[in-house]
Amino acid sequence: MSRLPAPLAGLIALVGGAVTGVVLLIGVLSITSATTEQHMLSVASAIVVLPVGLIVLAASVYVARRVYHTVRPPLFDDTPQDGSE
Repeated sequence: MSRLPAPLAGLIALVGGAVTGVVLLIGVLSITSATTEQHMLSVASAIVVLPVGLIVLAASVYVARRVYHTVRPPLFDDTPQDGSE
């Protein structure tokens, strides 16, 4: 795979991280609303969604970093470091 320019790789990573975060957050909200009684939804959102939102944010950042390093791998210098050729 060829190395993409940094702005394009950053955009791809941002989209990948955002999509991951949205999917995980929708799943958490769906599970929370399905398993919580109606009068307890405000408490459940404060207790469940806020900490899980931080975990989702961490997962999104991790995915974005992995995508960035996949589409823009580091350059490798093949010259020997000890001066011998």
